[in-house]
Amino acid sequence: MLTLTDVFFHLQRQLFLALEEELDSLSALDEQFCQVVSMLNLGPLMRRFAWVGNGCPPRQRTWLFHAYLAKSVYQFPTTAALIAALKAQPRLRQLCGWDSAGNIRSESTFSRAFAAFAQ
Repeated sequence: MLTLTDVFFHLQRQLFLALEEELDSLSALDEQFCQVVSMLNLGPLMRRFAWVGNGCPPRQRTWLFHAYLAKSVYQFPTTAALIAALKAQPRLRQLCGWDSAGNIRSESTFSRAFAAFAQ
């Protein structure tokens, strides 16, 4: 069984090299964010919600969860500031999982997802 130190060094050697090849260089905050995301097992938290036929069908919320982690790591004061940063910063957006700024959800969607995460 790997110790936490082994996992950390594996992340630095493998994950960060791959990310830097894909996204150029990573800042210290980018690396810290990647470490946090990679150490979480989100599978049990990200179950699909059953659609009851009202409104739009539910979507996977993993990227929204990543965005809330980024809000904490990058210390954005509000969800609106987080959304503005996601739209303006391609690297942050890619690290959270979105390819384009047009795919980022509205503030109300973020709020509903946060309420579900809190439960």
